[in-house]
Amino acid sequence: MSWLKKHNPQISWEKHTLIFNSNHCSNNCLSTPTILELKAVEEIPLPYQEFSKVFSEEESSKLPPHRPYDIAIELLPDAKPRHGPIYSLGPKEDAELRETIEKQLKAGLIRPSKSPMASPILFVKKRTGNYAFRIKEGDEWKTAFKTKYGLFEYLVMPFGLTNAPAAFQDMMNEIFRDLLDVYVIIYLDDILVFSLNEKDHEVHVREVLKRLQDNDLFCNIEKCHFHVKKIDYLGFIISEFGIEVDQSKVTDALNWSTPKNVKNIQEFLGFNLEYFSTSQSLNKRQIRWANFLVDYNFQIIYRPGAQNKKADILSRRYDLVPLEGGVENQVLLKPELFIASITPDQEINDLIGEAIYEDDRLKEILLKLQNKEKVTDWELKEGLLCFQGKIFVPKDNTIRNLILESRHDALAAGHPGQARTLELVSRNYYWPSLKKFVNSYVSHCETCIRSKPTNQLPVGLLKPLQIPERPWEDIAYDMIVGLPGLEGFDAILTVIDRFSKMVHFIPTQSTASAINIANLFITYVWKLHGLPRSTVSDRGPTFNAKFIRHLYKRLDIKPTYSTAYHPQTDGQTERIQREAEIFIRMFGNHRQSDWVSLLPLAEFALNNLKQTSTGKSPFQICYGFNPRFSVGQKSDKSVPNADEHAEFLEKGYDEVKATLSLLQERMKYFYDQNHRKEEEIQVGDKVWLSHQNISTDRPSIKLSHKKLGPYLVIEKIGLHAYKLQLPHTMRIHPVFHINLLTKFHPDPHGRNPPQPAPVITEEGEEEYEVEKILDSKWKGRGKSKKLWYLVKWKGYDEGSNSWEPVDNVTNAKEVREDFHKEYPDAVGA
Repeated sequence: MSWLKKHNPQISWEKHTLIFNSNHCSNNCLSTPTILELKAVEEIPLPYQEFSKVFSEEESSKLPPHRPYDIAIELLPDAKPRHGPIYSLGPKEDAELRETIEKQLKAGLIRPSKSPMASPILFVKKRTGNYAFRIKEGDEWKTAFKTKYGLFEYLVMPFGLTNAPAAFQDMMNEIFRDLLDVYVIIYLDDILVFSLNEKDHEVHVREVLKRLQDNDLFCNIEKCHFHVKKIDYLGFIISEFGIEVDQSKVTDALNWSTPKNVKNIQEFLGFNLEYFSTSQSLNKRQIRWANFLVDYNFQIIYRPGAQNKKADILSRRYDLVPLEGGVENQVLLKPELFIASITPDQEINDLIGEAIYEDDRLKEILLKLQNKEKVTDWELKEGLLCFQGKIFVPKDNTIRNLILESRHDALAAGHPGQARTLELVSRNYYWPSLKKFVNSYVSHCETCIRSKPTNQLPVGLLKPLQIPERPWEDIAYDMIVGLPGLEGFDAILTVIDRFSKMVHFIPTQSTASAINIANLFITYVWKLHGLPRSTVSDRGPTFNAKFIRHLYKRLDIKPTYSTAYHPQTDGQTERIQREAEIFIRMFGNHRQSDWVSLLPLAEFALNNLKQTSTGKSPFQICYGFNPRFSVGQKSDKSVPNADEHAEFLEKGYDEVKATLSLLQERMKYFYDQNHRKEEEIQVGDKVWLSHQNISTDRPSIKLSHKKLGPYLVIEKIGLHAYKLQLPHTMRIHPVFHINLLTKFHPDPHGRNPPQPAPVITEEGEEEYEVEKILDSKWKGRGKSKKLWYLVKWKGYDEGSNSWEPVDNVTNAKEVREDFHKEYPDAVGA
């Protein structure tokens, strides 16, 4: 009793705990955890009782600390916050919800929220678990959930996040990296410790418990098994005699009812499965399937997709067929309700992980790496073969084309040129002759050919401006006008930093006053980058306005205006404007009604591309790193630490200045050389036709395609003119000078399949399939007035698009309905 009086512990009979926190304990006793869970201590073997904190239920229910492994929740750039409904609950669910909210509020795991989005709650039966992860600070609002008791958000990782298992596995691998496959195997929260003898096993278990305790990770004592020789692990029974299948996992196969007729026997025999007869190295996706399929006794036999017309055996069990009118599957959440999605990069990497084992050239390297042998420049990472730190792509043109689609054709990439596409691809991937493959892919891209102008050198010598000292010290700006009116805008104000080449695209009006332009500068440029030292602009009524001049004088900015009718001083702004127009032209819809929403994407794409003039992207020059533009893309590891950041940027500025200086000399030399030599064209070739002086049906010529076709050359006239086979809807003279023509080259990457032959009807007429309707208009007057549609024919390029009367597309009712649904203001709706 005297000992109890001296230490004076707090006893909780309800929680079965002793709390030693008296002044005597604080000053005289050893520093140990103050809470001892009696039940847990009783079940913990004696050698491990000093790690009782690891098994403490009270400790595990507390808010975990922030770690480098905090869960970040990435959203798509155009994701819109959504509010889900509040689902009706039964009395038991309602009581459980109220108790859970109160318990988690008290523990600090959730808090009241003001999030603009919220998800409904769903009840799912789960075994016990704890909250070991914190949500990354600033992302908590994305976990908000709505109840009739209020709106709350998680501070810890809730159950059900898509990337939660991968993040948890990554943390466990990092903590136990040096022990993995030595005497520890970890799959998510299942830790298996194996040893040759009792003495070593005790040492191994103590090390595992120590690391869990040091990292504030906890175990459920009821799920733990100590010093056993037989264990159920991930569906297998592991013992000193080997590995065997848990019989409880094959209940369906064992309880298969006795066949009663010929059909039942055919069903059973036709789908009989056997165990794996051999063991091969598997990639991540195959491992996931293997873990699932271990419950079944089967043999894998490859069957081509065209022959795979039978469903799997378990779905064919006649005694499990649902009753008539029954519903097997119900859609709980529509795909469009999901804000984040799995990135195409992961799908590509899965394909690469499978293909490397089918490439005979890689077998020797893979064998050595799997046997833990070192191979110079090669390594295996997460099931992928890497060469000099980059994912190696085997000789599979389908996979390589998919990579090029994501780095060239995608909206976030912006159809860059050869060098920039190569830089985007080589950030993550490598294969022999990569540059040659990329150049071929880009040079045969029809979207680029149609949308990008031919870069012909103008007359006159180059007069470069003085090189700036640092970013946003010297800027250039101009306006793109003549755009279709949209959301109150019909022009784009373009502002570019002459040092880093970073650009801002600002929607505005072509009639904007001087004060409007000044306000746009303050709102979009000066608030981010400060005041420029000097500016370059095109001389015009807006930029030469007295108010702008007065504003420059007041802010001590020296304006430099380009010479009238010779905008060479501001050449880079002209080039950037052309890039913006190309981007909108490629990704804009046919009616050109979305160019305002495309401006942020165009700005991101251009600022993310490596500039030939600087050797770096504008983002990298200004901020020191390249941003992510794909969910599955790996982070840039080349960014220095914070204390080295200033020195890193200053060194980068010197490199950029030196590069710009050298490049200016080279540009001047090449700029002053002769014009390019035209490519020889023969009768029978196909050519692209410049849109110059050819009117189109699209609202703005500035955002229309730069090249039309391709069209067949049917005759050469004189030395420099050719006659083309044009569609009957183009009522123009078919003879053109060679300066307006560019030779068409077939795509070796299979993006332009041969045109399909027309279907011959019973009446002997040719019939073509409508792929899409692009526009509509009225033709004629009075009684002869008729609705016409601009048709894109399936399997044919845009050069074959044609205006057709509504009578010719009567069989394409769904296509017409889709067009009018997308464009409700189009005529004929």
